Amino acid sequence: MAFIEHQLKREFPAGAVIFKDGDAGQSMFILMDGEVEISKVLGDHKSILATIGKGSIFGEMAIINRRPRSATARATTPVLALEISRAMFQKRLEEVPRWMQGFFGIMAERLREATDRQSTDSPEDIARQFIAILDLLAKQTDPDNQDRIVLPWNQTVATLAFLMGVDTDSINDMANKLVTAKLAKSDKREKVGRVLIFEHPDKIEQFAQFCKEQYLVAGGHLEEHSKPFRFSSPHEAKILQVVDAVMEERGSVDDFPEEVLASALQAKYHQPMAYFKESLDKMVAEGVIDIFNPDGGEAAYRVNNRDLFSERIQKMKLVQELHELVQKLSE
Repeated sequence: MAFIEHQLKREFPAGAVIFKDGDAGQSMFILMDGEVEISKVLGDHKSILATIGKGSIFGEMAIINRRPRSATARATTPVLALEISRAMFQKRLEEVPRWMQGFFGIMAERLREATDRQSTDSPEDIARQFIAILDLLAKQTDPDNQDRIVLPWNQTVATLAFLMGVDTDSINDMANKLVTAKLAKSDKREKVGRVLIFEHPDKIEQFAQFCKEQYLVAGGHLEEHSKPFRFSSPHEAKILQVVDAVMEERGSVDDFPEEVLASALQAKYHQPMAYFKESLDKMVAEGVIDIFNPDGGEAAYRVNNRDLFSERIQKMKLVQELHELVQKLSE
């Protein structure tokens, strides 16, 4: 061990409290060996936020925002850790740009607020937060020589559990579901153990953006989704889904009677045609579909701009797929 590391070394026996919720935070720790339980008392109930192992960092929020500790850290096994003082951390922090220093402070405050309140989030909200924070962790990791992001599984699970105030079993389950959904892969590496691999980091970034926007729009903090996930009218996605199915059933023909569309919408969504009229009119005005009267007969719809229609269909399928992924993660 180098001289500076020897000076920073701290040892704690099993059961020792390293720091308590509410203590003044003067330092952070890097766990070199052993396990540490991070917990918080909510009402009369002790909630274990995470159990972390070798390589984990804890206690960092208090020295970033200079507020008391937001949780209790206790050694569950004999622990060897390096203790980094606020002064040493501040010296290193001064080496990064000012905007990043401010970012660290904002993130610490938001994470503290999340820890301080007892979670009332729905399972879907927890899944969205999981993806958003996982994407942040991925972005802090340099890609390997194949442009993949490789994260140590156990450390990543423990970090997410700590930041979200969710038990590690739930985080582990969501990570496994990401692998099942083929958004990530799992492998084992010598000396590291199990790892989580993103072969296409842009896909997890897109999913994270969708999750963040869903959360913010639902909470009234964002007026509407960004263009990749936004539709022109409230029921456009539903109409596109039904029109796509009708066209497939009819052999990909470009036109279909209004009554066929009305019947299909009623069957799928149990709503009359009038319920969708405003959205249909908007789609006609934008040229996505057209309404006409063949031979002076009953009204019919047709697709007369295949490129525009295909573009909207692809958006509809993407949003539908992302919604389903959120559901799978929250089950």
